[in-house]
Amino acid sequence: MKIGVLCSPNNWVFQELVRAAANEHLIVSIHFADLSVGMGSHGKSAFSSNRCTVDLDSLDAMLIRPMPAGSLEQVVFRMNLIHQLAAQYQITVINPPKTIEAAVDKYLCLEQIRGERIRVPATCVSETVETALLQFEELGEDTVVKPLFGSGGKGIERVQSKQAAERLFQKKTENREIIYQQEYVEHGNTDLRLLAVGQAVFGMRRTSLGNWITNIQQGAIATHHIPTKLETDIARLAASRIGACVAGVDLIYDPNGQPFVVEVNACPGWRAISDVSDSDLSQTILGEIVAQTQASQRIP
Repeated sequence: MKIGVLCSPNNWVFQELVRAAANEHLIVSIHFADLSVGMGSHGKSAFSSNRCTVDLDSLDAMLIRPMPAGSLEQVVFRMNLIHQLAAQYQITVINPPKTIEAAVDKYLCLEQIRGERIRVPATCVSETVETALLQFEELGEDTVVKPLFGSGGKGIERVQSKQAAERLFQKKTENREIIYQQEYVEHGNTDLRLLAVGQAVFGMRRTSLGNWITNIQQGAIATHHIPTKLETDIARLAASRIGACVAGVDLIYDPNGQPFVVEVNACPGWRAISDVSDSDLSQTILGEIVAQTQASQRIP
């Protein structure tokens, strides 16, 4: 199979997939900024990438990694182009653009995954300082404020006073940002990253010393974790509710032992969890890409 990976050839994920594929599959690197399309009055469009040596329409599958920062126009264009490329040439995309769009928007993601068997923290979203302050009170005046779009723990703040909340909310409205806040759930400065790959679920515990933010990028330490049946079921269900066959599910426990899904990442990296796992996760993910592609090719 020919599998495109939307990331640099120097990226760890790309190099790992090349290793896992050996000589069985061709793995090619595609740069987001190089994507282009040409349309005629009829027929299929011509998709291309400047630095990709393989024609995009000859790909069997494509893995989407987190795209680089860009304007709203750039992000929308990239997603639309990938959607059309997949639709016109029957290319399997992991994960589909609609799944990426659901997961990257924290509000939309929680709306889609919450419900029976999945509990999420109480969350409020608004655009005005006045409304956000009322919501802050409703959430117990101890909230975690996050960028609506974002990852890696960047831009996250815990707010515990009305004065601090008003300053932060005012700044966000001046920057035309959405105010997204969740109740702070005491979790002992530790959480779980569950990696759902098809029906398989792998886990790592992330622990931060003296910091409630548990992202690896923010200095947390990873250790091996074997998911329980409950955690496995939650991870599978959360992934399925946004249509993901590969997903990173972030889960915390409150002091009463109740699990909460905080976020779902539809473009997860797996380097940190691979470092503490006893499984070859790159081989597993490659196998899932191949399986999904073969299944889609059998559909008439």
